[in-house]
Amino acid sequence: TEQNGLPINQILSLFEDHDGNIWLGAYGNGLSMFMGDRFTHFTVKDGLSSNQIYNIDQDAKGNYWLASYDGGITRLSFINKKPACVNYSTENGLTIKPIVSLSIAPDNNILISSLGQGITQFINDKSGSKKFTSYSEDDGLVGNYVNCVLVDTRGTVWCGTRDGLSMFN
Repeated sequence: TEQNGLPINQILSLFEDHDGNIWLGAYGNGLSMFMGDRFTHFTVKDGLSSNQIYNIDQDAKGNYWLASYDGGITRLSFINKKPACVNYSTENGLTIKPIVSLSIAPDNNILISSLGQGITQFINDKSGSKKFTSYSEDDGLVGNYVNCVLVDTRGTVWCGTRDGLSMFN
């Protein structure tokens, strides 16, 4: 609770990272990391695209990826223990908004879901180029209001929509 060090009580997402730390995405107060007995907080002042964090995931390199309702996605890494953020939004190629969920595939590509515009695959290839490819009902999704997305260990994409469940490879 706020009495125990949280910046706000309304939690939107929870995630356990590769080191066992618990991350909390909050409504209006950014991101918090719980390390056993204390919270560390990160906000737009630290470079996040938004203070509304709806989903958190971690890639194989240890980068954290954050889905924010109103600000796109953020890649959060740490350089000399200081936060370093790269933000992706409609201003630099991301084609959907608002964003409510993301999931990292085994190939390190990221699937991103939106309310009303389906999903987008963020292809982050080894050469450093970035590409966004969108999928919607026209491509076979059961609905464009995608509340959540999950890429399983086999690379199958699962999309929970307000119209049912879609899955594809």
